[in-house]
Amino acid sequence: MNTGSNPFPAPLAPLALAVLIAWPLSGQAVQDDGDAGDRTLADVTVTARKIEERPQDVPFSLGVTSADEIEDRRLRSLENVLEQTVGVQVMSLGDAAGTALRIRGVGSVQRVGQEDSSVTIYQDGVPKTLANTTLNTLDIERVEVLKGPQGTLFGRSSEAGAINVLTRQPTRHFEGYGRVEYGNEHQRALESVLSGPLSATLAGRLALRYDERDHVADNVNTGKPLMRPRNAAARGKLLWQPAAGTDATLSLAVEEQSNQSSGGTILRPYGSRPSVDYRPSAADSDQRTRQLALEINHRLADMRLTSVSGLSKRTFDDTLQFYEGRLWQQLIGFQPDGFRRMHIDERLLSQELRLSSLPEAPLRWVAGVNAFDSEYRFDNLDSYDRFNPANVLNADIRRRFGSRAYALFGELTVPVGEAFSLTAGLRHTWEKKHRSIDWQANPDNPGALRSAADRHRLDEDYTTGRLALGYRLDPTTNLYAVLARGYKSSGFIDQDTSVALGMRETPYAAARVNSHEVGVKHLSADRRFGLNAALFLNRSSDDHLMVFDPVTWAMRPMNLDTRSRGFELDLSWQAARSFGLNAGLSFVDARIEGGQALAASAARRGNRLPDSPRWSAFVSATHSTPLAALDGAILRTTLSARHVGKRAADVENSFDLDAYTKVDLRVALLLGSSELYLWADNLFDKQYDLYAYRYPAMIPGGADATIGIPGRARMLGIGLAHHF
Repeated sequence: MNTGSNPFPAPLAPLALAVLIAWPLSGQAVQDDGDAGDRTLADVTVTARKIEERPQDVPFSLGVTSADEIEDRRLRSLENVLEQTVGVQVMSLGDAAGTALRIRGVGSVQRVGQEDSSVTIYQDGVPKTLANTTLNTLDIERVEVLKGPQGTLFGRSSEAGAINVLTRQPTRHFEGYGRVEYGNEHQRALESVLSGPLSATLAGRLALRYDERDHVADNVNTGKPLMRPRNAAARGKLLWQPAAGTDATLSLAVEEQSNQSSGGTILRPYGSRPSVDYRPSAADSDQRTRQLALEINHRLADMRLTSVSGLSKRTFDDTLQFYEGRLWQQLIGFQPDGFRRMHIDERLLSQELRLSSLPEAPLRWVAGVNAFDSEYRFDNLDSYDRFNPANVLNADIRRRFGSRAYALFGELTVPVGEAFSLTAGLRHTWEKKHRSIDWQANPDNPGALRSAADRHRLDEDYTTGRLALGYRLDPTTNLYAVLARGYKSSGFIDQDTSVALGMRETPYAAARVNSHEVGVKHLSADRRFGLNAALFLNRSSDDHLMVFDPVTWAMRPMNLDTRSRGFELDLSWQAARSFGLNAGLSFVDARIEGGQALAASAARRGNRLPDSPRWSAFVSATHSTPLAALDGAILRTTLSARHVGKRAADVENSFDLDAYTKVDLRVALLLGSSELYLWADNLFDKQYDLYAYRYPAMIPGGADATIGIPGRARMLGIGLAHHF
């Protein structure tokens, strides 16, 4: 793996790379293509405001990734899609449960619980927690990333934005495809989709996927990968259309993930091959998610009635040694003996009923009611610690969390004169939460306290909303300004251990954000070139930080005030039928301004927010070349590059994570309905961090350490797909 200097060190390197590729290819493409009608950007309809409209008419920043882009760039996970969306920071521990999202620097400084998410994810209209979300992109129609507070229409936990994932609908004609992939690191993948009519009023769709590959790290005790993560996913959908203007869609999705552990702590620097020191079979992680959703639409005379019902369940089991050998050898000179097992059960139930305007109506509006209920169980079982028996985790710990929320919401866009439009929206939410914890010391725990329990309840209501002004400069260009208020309710830390120390847990405070944005959206008259630009300023109060004491293993939440400001650019250019380009650039200056946690941690006013690069950029260029010698075959090449600038690793700003540029390549030979393709992810084998953390010295005069999760090394493979 290449650990040397970045071959594209400047923030604008991916855009420069795009120009170098685009210049000769686009000239050839334009020369080859004579029909301008085949050289336009694809028509896109979005539902970012729960009504159908063009992206240009939405008065805030919006990133849209289509099914074709997902395929051409080989984006096999939602995380991959978000990484190529300007302004989105993905803080990943290598698995869904440990992933946090931040948009434009807004979001938890560190996640302190499953509900502590600043970005709401909706899948087919159903709200989900990040850990409960099916992260693969199986049979996805498009992904919409809504930037800025979205509490008006998407509700709780959307202070930074929302992600709207739409899967493909059943069709009234038979269609489908099959796919097989094979690559290094024991990559295997099978995927199949079948869709078509079942009767005069009923259509169905079934999508299946299985994939596996080696873990990113080796176990030094076996000389083999720590484990081999496997994923199996299935989704079935039924579409019933009993009459014109009425339809109902029922979907069921299941995903099984095994051997998913991130490996806990991997000592940095990683060397040519990251490695960990665990007993064989001492690390394991399995997760099962299920989602049932029902959406009913009925067209009335001048409005649409929509009902969306959702039920999601997740079961998660994780086992891991407390002490990874390489880390603790460096900290104290030997590897202690300790072990823990976690079990999680989660259930989410939601119901929304809304009325909305029709697409052709002069006034755009939506109004509705929403109910949400969740139950979450988190247990630490069968744990022990031979090195530090007084460890508060040397116990059986059973935690129960619950949340129930009700909301009223509405938004209206009114034309003002010939060129202006005014948008106003409000949402009021009533929310109740409860938490219980029962702690029982293990027999070998020497502490005087043998058992303890704690119960807590929270009750709050809050209002969120936005006000936007749009101006149609000309038929191709829209200007807008928007003010939005975001809110994330108070709650409880998942892994709080205060009860074991004889104390009550202090809930973390609610977080608030005031967001200001001005922008422009342009689509050329010939629909070949699109450009979006935005300036933004966000001020957040009481966002969340988890303070961890490595000696007592005690954890507690703290609150920080933050500020982020910057700008974004993204463009799309269909230079010819055979050449297209997408690119984006983001600058975010995100810093700590104050708050409770300043006195209790090493964080300081003016420190940069962790894992928030000032500069980030991406580019993707696709070129198609007809091969006359192969009777109509087409060679399609997609080159993508993503640059992430230097960023702070922690709130203390004790060290930085290096900037990197990751380049991916996909080359496909299209033969009628079949496709043979080669791919390279991380083409230049660049080593980079997904996450890193400083571990302090454990003994006087001892060494400290930094741990992290590395990105994957170069992955190569071949695939074959057939569409029918």
